[in-house]
Amino acid sequence: MAGEMQVLQQLEIDNSWFRKNYTDLQIRYKNEFIAVKDRSIIEHANNLEELLSKLSKRGIDASNTLIEFILEKGKILIL
Repeated sequence: MAGEMQVLQQLEIDNSWFRKNYTDLQIRYKNEFIAVKDRSIIEHANNLEELLSKLSKRGIDASNTLIEFILEKGKILIL
């Protein structure tokens, strides 16, 4: 349980960093998936499958990593 709480806390920290830096990230990673760990981008790719493959090859557990999609500035994603 303590390990799960630590993962959740780290994801919250990374999510806060992501939100604060979103505008800058849009310039560099527009229309890409990114993986954030410890307040930095550890991988990026054009599609989710490629990103997950890159993480796996590095031995990084995607379930403990913040994964987001960066929309091009001025675009809206409707789900």
